[in-house]
Amino acid sequence: MTNLLAYRQPYGKHRREDFDTLKFMGEIGIDIVSISSLNTADSLGNQYVDAPLIWPWFDTYNFDSLDAQIEEVFHYHPNAKILCTVDLNAPLWLTRQLDVDSFYSLSEIVHNETWRQHATNYMRAFLKHAEGKYGDRMEGYILACGATLEWLEHHAEQNGRLKDVAFKRYLREKGLGDLPVPNLDDILTTTRGGYIRDPEKEKHVIEWFRFIGQSVADAVIHFTMEARKCIRPEAKIGVFYGSVFDVYNFPQSDFERVYQVAPPDFMLGAACNSIPDIGSTSGFICASKKMQRMGIGYLHECDRITSTTDMKISDFVTIKREGIWNSWRTPVEDVAGFRREISLCLVENFSFWAFNIWGQSYKTPELRAAIREIVPVWKKYSGKSSGSTAQVLVVADMESNYHTCHLNWEYQYALGWGFRRGFMREGIPFDTALTTDLEFIDFSQYRLIVVQNPLCMTPEEEKLFRKKVCGGGRTVVWCMPPGAIHDGKFDPDHAETISGIPASTKELAVKAFADWTSVFVGDPLKFHDDAFSRQLFEMSNPHIYCENAAVRHSKEFLMVHCKEGGVRKITLPEKEGKITEVFSGRVVAENTDTFTDLFETPDTKLYYFGK
Repeated sequence: MTNLLAYRQPYGKHRREDFDTLKFMGEIGIDIVSISSLNTADSLGNQYVDAPLIWPWFDTYNFDSLDAQIEEVFHYHPNAKILCTVDLNAPLWLTRQLDVDSFYSLSEIVHNETWRQHATNYMRAFLKHAEGKYGDRMEGYILACGATLEWLEHHAEQNGRLKDVAFKRYLREKGLGDLPVPNLDDILTTTRGGYIRDPEKEKHVIEWFRFIGQSVADAVIHFTMEARKCIRPEAKIGVFYGSVFDVYNFPQSDFERVYQVAPPDFMLGAACNSIPDIGSTSGFICASKKMQRMGIGYLHECDRITSTTDMKISDFVTIKREGIWNSWRTPVEDVAGFRREISLCLVENFSFWAFNIWGQSYKTPELRAAIREIVPVWKKYSGKSSGSTAQVLVVADMESNYHTCHLNWEYQYALGWGFRRGFMREGIPFDTALTTDLEFIDFSQYRLIVVQNPLCMTPEEEKLFRKKVCGGGRTVVWCMPPGAIHDGKFDPDHAETISGIPASTKELAVKAFADWTSVFVGDPLKFHDDAFSRQLFEMSNPHIYCENAAVRHSKEFLMVHCKEGGVRKITLPEKEGKITEVFSGRVVAENTDTFTDLFETPDTKLYYFGK
């Protein structure tokens, strides 16, 4: 898929308050516009779109409302092509009819045949109308459901009338019919204490969460396959589905099967799931090696809060500029941050959309000038990267996720988010993969392998780790005792046969082998300290491109993003011919592996090594 450069309009009433930015995007040549043609309310109860419902009742559709939103875009941006969200969530009236909320109880409603049939009818009618009336003006469609439209589930641990019946059917089909439906006490705790589930005593809980993932995956497959039947072959389908680097995201845990059976053209992930702070690398939430191997694109949703973003999202609610909504504070930070997000996509070969989430985000003359300059940069350089040459690879395992207690929040946060946050804040880029990708990866570029959740290992996977991962002078970090769940039993002593370190170790332990170094993090809570990720990185004897800076790199590109300015020395792994800074067009050096450049406070520069 050709990488997309797009603009997403604001939510709610903010859309009408910022048509000026839509017009600006048209003037500079960002021609793909995403509209939020939604029927539901957000997590604060505000309607996602300030327009009449498109789906107001059973088999009743108000496509005049959809047309008005599309024609509104064409009025301000005559050359626009539309990337349109199809909202499969139950509108409020249907939630009342069915007594279930798809936004927060996705794993319950996917077993409701009334919802499935009427949501399918709505989607078919929606796509038939859009394709018939607008044809090739429709770039594609995003199939959305669940919490925040991202196929997320907030009540995976709760029982449900339909869900419980479906679970018993699932158990019978697997020959596990004697297992009980878990109650809340079973799910909230583990029989052993801590965060690891016992595969014998808690098999019903493990199977429950496997069932949750399979149930949601079945729904994504159904709607994707039905949508394909309704649209032109060249029209694209995207989903917010495939985020697997939190150890609790069970609704998306079966995404590999979805990508095999009914692959979307691209997955979307919000930038707010990574660190926004100036000086960090930013980040993404997909298994990048999986996406590349399966030929599925990734669209990076840049929903960063700029110095001018309107945070008063309703008459009663103003969101604080902190946490995931920590904002860039000045026009100079806006420019440096926006260039960092674009650079991420150019290095990683991702698509990009600028999401003006609550309006007014792209207002300063400085940021608008930078965005204007980025359009020709994107057209010239997008698709030229052969992919990240990060020295760190983070590996996750879906099977092991089922064997962890996600409600042990301290450990869940440390293991699912803590170490990634540390790498981002320390400016260290990393690639991401699943255990099922290891067979296909060339490990020669990696100095550090962080295995997020290696609890479960088959004999074949153990051999794969020994053959491909544990060697080559690499440092391998085990965030849980590797292979501690072995042959269907909890066998922590087995971990030592893989890592060389007893699973009972409570501190950081290091063991040097002939051609690799094993590191066991006996206390995962260490990942709450961002500096711990830097400590692990430095163990691997990495190449340092630039001190005290965040970097991203491929064979063709190097991004350097810094919080503090001044003259910076940049050291490349090998000599390059002509080195061009793409945002300014300057040739900064030739035929060298070392050069200096002057940075503002803060700043982002992207260097290109090709012709």
